[in-house]
Amino acid sequence: MNERIARVRAHQRNIERYEGLLKSCLTEIELRFVNQRLLEERKSLAMLQLMNPSDPVEMIQLPLPDAVAVAATARFRSEA
Repeated sequence: MNERIARVRAHQRNIERYEGLLKSCLTEIELRFVNQRLLEERKSLAMLQLMNPSDPVEMIQLPLPDAVAVAATARFRSEA
């Protein structure tokens, strides 16, 4: 398997895991950590896609944040 494809898939799995964590009951510190890691994973995935966007196998749509993630982020920003 191409190393780049493996990296893309790893970032996708991490994004899914962090989105799942946002649906659980987290403390404020945990919420901040998970939100930060989620942003970092999405950024890394986007950077991988930009490196060679012409390769259709590796072009993967970034998932839109679900309602829980949006609400958690809004709560985090309003309390900061």
